[in-house]
Amino acid sequence: MNKIIKRFFYRDWWWRTLIVLCAMGVMMRLGFWQLDRHYQKSNRNIFVLKQLQMDPVPIEDINLYSAVENLEMRAVIATGSYDYKNEFVLQGQNLRGRAGVNLITPLRLADSDEAIMVNRGWIPYDYVDLGKLDEFHEIGKVEVVGRIRKYVSTVNDDMTLRKQSKSIYDMNLQNLQRHLHYPLFAVYLEAEVYHDSYEDLPQTMTVDLAINNGPHLGYALQWWFFVIVLGCVYVSLVRKSFIN
Repeated sequence: MNKIIKRFFYRDWWWRTLIVLCAMGVMMRLGFWQLDRHYQKSNRNIFVLKQLQMDPVPIEDINLYSAVENLEMRAVIATGSYDYKNEFVLQGQNLRGRAGVNLITPLRLADSDEAIMVNRGWIPYDYVDLGKLDEFHEIGKVEVVGRIRKYVSTVNDDMTLRKQSKSIYDMNLQNLQRHLHYPLFAVYLEAEVYHDSYEDLPQTMTVDLAINNGPHLGYALQWWFFVIVLGCVYVSLVRKSFIN
């Protein structure tokens, strides 16, 4: 056995042993990385489920300047007036197989100089083409029940300006803020509107949430299995070389 172990470091084998050990170390590290991803996803799911079960609270009771990760999916009630002159339409939104847009409207909060963007829901694209967005305007003071969402981090400067609407292609804070003369909060609301019929507009977009731990634990076990296989195969090769 000692002779076989020494053979790992013979002149013709030491560099091969070094390569195999490095490869095993990398695969072991990848396994721990996937395990860490698994725990992150699990903790995230617990957080989201907790947020979904909480009752809506007035937005004034929430610290909107805290870490965005701690606010997402929290249900809140916001009171204010919509600024329809600075409304945007979010392009490329499909609902039940129909093409349309989401109405993105600043809500000027009561007793505040700041505003929060509200995704008011989905409407068919025909209303944009016909310039009939005013059919969905709520004049005066409104109360909005919605969930706090994060803006996307990617910057897409594409914006189509029309007489009736301003089209955007993602929810990016910097892009929206450039077109407003008042400050926006670092999060936006996704309004929850419930209708008796699919024909009532705007329709709330279904929140796309996958509450599962994903494949990360399986990937971790896979990487560690590769470590065992590589080690066994290499030891077998060295033994065969020693016997020959």
